[in-house]
Amino acid sequence: MDEIKPDVRGAMAVQGMKVLGPVLAVLAVYVMMKALGILKIFSDAKEVLPGFFPSFGNLGMLLMAMIAVAITAVLWISYSGAKGTRYLFFPEKMVVCKGASDEGKEIPYSGITRVTMKKYPLLGVGKITLELSGLDEQKMEMDFIGNPFEVSKYIEGLRA
Repeated sequence: MDEIKPDVRGAMAVQGMKVLGPVLAVLAVYVMMKALGILKIFSDAKEVLPGFFPSFGNLGMLLMAMIAVAITAVLWISYSGAKGTRYLFFPEKMVVCKGASDEGKEIPYSGITRVTMKKYPLLGVGKITLELSGLDEQKMEMDFIGNPFEVSKYIEGLRA
């Protein structure tokens, strides 16, 4: 029996890259609004409605705290999902376990009709998609797999 697990560092790197774009966009908009004086509207409104709007310093700190919480949540979810997943390969079937207490979902190699692979640039990890027939699900994705090309060829060899 062989066992393959997702690359936890790769999972966190991929998810971190996905969240980095929107975070940088929000920060860029904030800096542009501050530079163009658009945030002055809030200070004018603050005079009309005292206590309703935060100060500029507090607004920046609130924005940074929200970004930090979002990044932490994304990385924690990525870590948790990747850490508990494992793929067990037996002579006639593979078993997918998605947690420590999960007994696993059995996938016979005869039920795999196609194996495709997508590699994430620069990270050395990728996603392997198994198209299935004769099972409840039509496809199964193995995400954040190290050396995805070699693993997809390994699965192809098992189903042959």
